[in-house]
Amino acid sequence: MRPLSLFESKYSETSVSLAKLFNGETINSSKCNLALKDYMEIICRGG
Repeated sequence: MRPLSLFESKYSETSVSLAKLFNGETINSSKCNLALKDYMEIICRGG
């Protein structure tokens, strides 16, 4: 079984497109509601 991505586990949104990045388009950043502790728990738990 593969681990889930942050998007698949509902911890992130897909507001940044790699295609837009490679095409040089401007992207708007969004605020992340996760703290360092949250990331540490997600990494240790896995998917």
